[in-house]
Amino acid sequence: MISDFDSLALGPLHHIAFVVPDLERALAEAATVDGRWKVLRMPGPIQIRTSAGHSSVPLKVAKSRLGSVPIELIEAVAGSPWTPQAHPYVHHFGYWVQPGELARLAQRYEAMGLRREGTRWTDSGAIEGWTYHLWESTGVRIGLVEKTEKAQLEWR
Repeated sequence: MISDFDSLALGPLHHIAFVVPDLERALAEAATVDGRWKVLRMPGPIQIRTSAGHSSVPLKVAKSRLGSVPIELIEAVAGSPWTPQAHPYVHHFGYWVQPGELARLAQRYEAMGLRREGTRWTDSGAIEGWTYHLWESTGVRIGLVEKTEKAQLEWR
């Protein structure tokens, strides 16, 4: 449980992510507001681990900076942390963490009661790149993203 002495603060917010049922439709609608969206090209499905186990997930993501904080759109995928719902929803608030700090901070968040919902893992079983922690009372996740994450750095 989060106490008065624990802090979720990690520094400036890096991005806000929404999960959308259909990325192409969301981008078409978003273009009427601002056409500067970048679709991220993933090299293939990513390997993730959730409470249900390991899976390989095709990921479709786009990003835009509509103000001081980038907005991320992620297409919903059944059986992943990006659960399909009828309408788009806020999925996570993303924060950079220093290289080598991801595993330690993930453990700290779990100890505070923020269940680890999903992460990418290496073949050896180590956390790699990012992790999501569910803040149950709000339904929103805190996304911890290691600064060395190549795909994340390309968005800057």
